[in-house]
Amino acid sequence: EPYLQELRDLCARLGLIENVDISFTGQRADVREIYTISDLVFSLSTKPESFGRTVLEALSLGVPVVAYDHGGVGEILTAMFPPGKVPLGDQTILQQRVEDLLQARPTVAECSPFSRRTMLDETFRLYQQLAGSNLTELP
Repeated sequence: EPYLQELRDLCARLGLIENVDISFTGQRADVREIYTISDLVFSLSTKPESFGRTVLEALSLGVPVVAYDHGGVGEILTAMFPPGKVPLGDQTILQQRVEDLLQARPTVAECSPFSRRTMLDETFRLYQQLAGSNLTELP
């Protein structure tokens, strides 16, 4: 709760409360619905995430994401939505990117290189290489 209040206070000091509809949602069961009504999703952790689930969830629902280009988040954006990448800590580019994306309203590609089928195919291919055999395709 102290961190949440710190964020709310920061938004108030920056004048964001009056100009932007910002929601601090906490844990919720209806995250999908929140993503689908969002114009833009942010992932601005200064520590690299190994996976970047928020980014992948939002992009899979067609919602543009702005995030720092590092860790798993950077890899996901490179593959699925390069316009959302921002160099770590660069506030000037972050601001410009947000303005550009809100004005342009880009479409997020529906094809994800991170699908379950792709993961299964790649894992199976690795097993084939390691086993050195001619295993048949996955069912």
